[in-house]
Amino acid sequence: MKFPITKKWELHNLVPDGKGWRTRPSFTRATVTLEFPVAAFSVESPSTSEVWHYIFTQDATSQIVTLNVYNEQLISMYALPLGPMQPGPIVTYGVVNNQLMVSSPSFSSTLYGQLGGGMVTAVATPSEDPTIVTLDVPTGHIFAFADRIGVASGSTLSVNDARRDVDPRTFTSLGLLSVPGTIFDAFQGVDGQAYLFTSDGVFTIPPDALSVGQGIAGTLFKVPGIFTKRPRNACPTPFGVVVVQQSSLLVLDGGSQREIPIGTYQGRRKVARVTDADDLRVLSTIYPTAKGVVLGFSGDRPYAVDVDLSSDTVSYITFSATSPTVLMNVVGVLRSRDGDTILVTPSASGFTTALYDGVEGGPGDVSGNAGQVKAFALSSLDLETEDEPRVRRLTVAADNIAGLVGVTVNGVTDTDTTPTLTGDAIVGTSLWDAASTFVGRSTRTTRMTVNVRTTAPDVEVEVDGSGVAVGAVVDVELGGLNRQKRDRQR
Repeated sequence: MKFPITKKWELHNLVPDGKGWRTRPSFTRATVTLEFPVAAFSVESPSTSEVWHYIFTQDATSQIVTLNVYNEQLISMYALPLGPMQPGPIVTYGVVNNQLMVSSPSFSSTLYGQLGGGMVTAVATPSEDPTIVTLDVPTGHIFAFADRIGVASGSTLSVNDARRDVDPRTFTSLGLLSVPGTIFDAFQGVDGQAYLFTSDGVFTIPPDALSVGQGIAGTLFKVPGIFTKRPRNACPTPFGVVVVQQSSLLVLDGGSQREIPIGTYQGRRKVARVTDADDLRVLSTIYPTAKGVVLGFSGDRPYAVDVDLSSDTVSYITFSATSPTVLMNVVGVLRSRDGDTILVTPSASGFTTALYDGVEGGPGDVSGNAGQVKAFALSSLDLETEDEPRVRRLTVAADNIAGLVGVTVNGVTDTDTTPTLTGDAIVGTSLWDAASTFVGRSTRTTRMTVNVRTTAPDVEVEVDGSGVAVGAVVDVELGGLNRQKRDRQR
């Protein structure tokens, strides 16, 4: 019987490649070393297309937070101490007219500067109308909205005064809006609306609310049935606004919603890591990536969750090392000039960034835990009632020539290596002059024997190697219940 590997399986280090599945590329370590990163983001200059990386670190003893700015080659430009704060501050930013403003509910003052340049404390600039009292620049969750800057603090949304030419540092009482509940997250969605995630629910503000006068005109619109519990439970993406729920993600795209389940596999497992997040809203934080979003777990779980929103595929990301002490703790996401995703993860040795190096079949993860990338696909197979309840063999296809392939059925494991042919050049092993004929990697099948009596097999498929193509179908051979006949392994 043939069972296709679909996105309904639980996937570890497996991503869709358009034709089937492929193990993720290796992670490599960046050339910078900082201690205890707590937040990070990248901003592209609209005039030069150059990308600037802003990484915030926090000293574990003094709790002092420092802003570190890097150019797109990860060369340090400057560092700015911001003072002691509570552990793990939530840092947000907004860009208007090539001006960057950075803030946080933990900041004593908002930061202001030009993209790529230095940053200073944002000092209020007076309104062009001398009769209007100018307020101090607020701190909180900051974002760009309809070519203006919005700052959400507590239950109040502040929007800067548009009459001050292009300077976003002028705030007046006309730009204040009271919102039900405490605001956890605030940003502009791909549909142009401002989304406010509060303790009382989710509210939206249309962009034309800022087109009349200097205040916020119109009405708050509530999105029914959606609740979040803390900051970083939602983020904007080109595919829509993504909201973390208890065991799933909601994608809000205009007036439509779609749900993406997280961690639906409940069968037995032996070789793959356990995924047991009870409430994603409490344990995880969400960050946008080039293809979707990634969920980090702040050291509570030894994995991250990568979601490809173009196909609604969920894949758990783990480091090569099997030790649960090696954490994939995502605290921020950067991106290169080419749009590649860079995951910022702290480690015991300091600052580590995990980059997709794109080397198919190349070296394993190098980040203080060097080793081969291990990908898994898990599912409880649904056998027909007339099938004889003995699973004898499983056949898996992959192109990791001479690499390990394995299957586990109800705890019984068998492994083998993908077969090689005479003249094959094996990446990472063969020399360039070792073979007279060089051919591209081809997918080959490997058959493994388990001999498990069951009517409900829980299957784990393992394929080792980075950038390895994995066949989209697992072939399961069934046999009878004759106890006197022993089945040969090969």
